Amino acid sequence: MTSIRESRVIAIGFAIMLVTTIIYLADATWSIRGIYGDGLHLGISMAIDGRFGFSAPSRVFSHMIIKFPVVQAVNLGLRDVHAVLVMYSATLLFFPLIAICLSYFALPRTRKYLFVLPVLAYLTGITASSFQPIGEAQFGTAYFWPLAFLLLFADVETPMRKILLAVLCLPTLLMHESYSFLGLLLLGVTCYRAWRARDAERIFWLILALWFVAVIATMVYHVIYHSASSNKEGFINSTLKLAFLIKAHRLYLLKSWSLNGPAVAGLVGLAAGLVIAVAPDRRRLHGLMIALVAVVGLAIAVDVFTTQRTFHPGMQTAARAHVAFISVGLFFLMLLALWRYEKRLIAALPSLYLLIAVLSVPQMVWHLGATDHWRNSLAVLCQEVERHEGLVAFEDTRLVERSIDGRPIRRMWRHHTVPKLSLLCARDGVVRTIIAAREGANGRFDPTDPSALPKIPGYDYGPYLATLDVAAPTGD
Repeated sequence: MTSIRESRVIAIGFAIMLVTTIIYLADATWSIRGIYGDGLHLGISMAIDGRFGFSAPSRVFSHMIIKFPVVQAVNLGLRDVHAVLVMYSATLLFFPLIAICLSYFALPRTRKYLFVLPVLAYLTGITASSFQPIGEAQFGTAYFWPLAFLLLFADVETPMRKILLAVLCLPTLLMHESYSFLGLLLLGVTCYRAWRARDAERIFWLILALWFVAVIATMVYHVIYHSASSNKEGFINSTLKLAFLIKAHRLYLLKSWSLNGPAVAGLVGLAAGLVIAVAPDRRRLHGLMIALVAVVGLAIAVDVFTTQRTFHPGMQTAARAHVAFISVGLFFLMLLALWRYEKRLIAALPSLYLLIAVLSVPQMVWHLGATDHWRNSLAVLCQEVERHEGLVAFEDTRLVERSIDGRPIRRMWRHHTVPKLSLLCARDGVVRTIIAAREGANGRFDPTDPSALPKIPGYDYGPYLATLDVAAPTGD
């Protein structure tokens, strides 16, 4: 058991992590960072028709859960596209944190010490990819933790509890391709519960085990035969090649390297946490590990606000499944603790939560800096929209410049989103300018075809189409 002093350290450590995370998530939400990448297309689609819209059949349930509040708001009368995108950003960014926090309540009182593991998964995995929060693996893995705890520890003696647990298992069938291996862990847990259960309950656990066999088979199929080849490549190769961690644009120039700062700090934090858990009584060693994490964290925080030498938001896109792989390792650490090393993990909790607090601060600072760069890049884009008229080539704008006034510009774009981003700059919904996607990129609609223009409620394309000398459609 932990002392009162140690319990306070644990509570303060988690409180610091929670507050710093909420601060950067709120800042990112208000700056509509959820529209970085495919989130823009999905958000505008919801604003237009109030429907879910699924980008991949293997991720249907993650989309349904995250989009449900937004779809309901649109169908109840929310018509302002900016408000819809802010709300969508909020669900994308906050739902994984909420799911992680719910895992605390899924644990029995005597197992609350295991909550440190999903907290570490969030801080070292999801923060490494949340610049593009549309990655469904983030929410899918966050959902995994409370479900795994319920499957491992829940008392299901009553029929209602069995039904509730079975319902919570249903979304895993089409949550994300990462359940091709996360499902294996859940299958192992249900088989264990079936082995330990009495005859009456064993049938229930065997049914759940068969369900997870179906989940695994479904997700393996979607990994092999993905509906989008780019997503398949991103899920498998970007992780195996460590593309989420470091990228060399030119091998002979150090300044051309991009680094996912939160991923680097997170991996250092995980290594430090493992050392602390293995040697829970060596307080001086704990101090050294925490100091190491602080130094690495300070380096990434300083870089994002000063030189931006290694900053590249696209690195977080490649890290979308990073948290799922981290969670596998943490899950086996949990099993090891439950089997033999429970007292060691409990003894290490104060130092682990102190580590979490120290790591959460630079992670917050990095994301605050990244969001500030995002706001600045949107401001530059809107300035270009104001300066031009009609259809403008991406290459004819300042968006191609490496930096403006010392702030990164060129690396901030997912090029297929630029045409729709330029629509959001239209004053009072009156569109005069559209910036085309970079040559070779798919802008998702033909800006020269009036019928292909997104029918955003309240938008008027008349002035823009007048420059093309074609008839103007209107939004709803």
